[in-house]
Amino acid sequence: MDNAENPKTKATEPLAHFSLFSICRKSFADLLKTMKIKTIKSIFLVLILFSLCGVSTIFALPPENLVKELYQIHDQDVKGNKDRILSGKNRKMLDKFFDQTLADFIWKDLTTERDGVGVLDFDPFYNAQDFDIKNFSVAKAKINGRQATVIVKFTNSGTKESLKYQLVRQTPGWKISDIEYTDGSSLLGYFKDDAKNSN
Repeated sequence: MDNAENPKTKATEPLAHFSLFSICRKSFADLLKTMKIKTIKSIFLVLILFSLCGVSTIFALPPENLVKELYQIHDQDVKGNKDRILSGKNRKMLDKFFDQTLADFIWKDLTTERDGVGVLDFDPFYNAQDFDIKNFSVAKAKINGRQATVIVKFTNSGTKESLKYQLVRQTPGWKISDIEYTDGSSLLGYFKDDAKNSN
């Protein structure tokens, strides 16, 4: 009898292999699939662990989904000759995609009157003023705790580009904190340099 398996212990045993940190990094559905949880008791326990990570974690979409949505809206606007993201008329749209630091920089650049052009004298999502985009792709995010990296690749007028989107997990969901360009420069870096030169 001592060597017999306890069915209740066997049902919840997979939970021992997952730390709270690893659980927070997974979606609810993925975790259930990975741990092969089948009992109501085990599902209830996972829900409790998720609540420690924050309620929004259960419903958080993958980081790459935010980047895909950004390009979807932007490309629709380009074709429709409008701009919902960078018009300087809709702060909520900026807050939807960017963290507070980057959103503040973008908003200030778009809404502040100044001599000459601001930082955004180019399209920050294609790193160009003119573009003819082909072979566009958004890679699956590489997640490290509360940070993630999403690689966006495309060819613009024959030139291959690779943009690295840096994202941070916030409540709710993921936000873009910077865009790093092929030449090593970054959108956040442009804004910080501009701020220094303005002082």
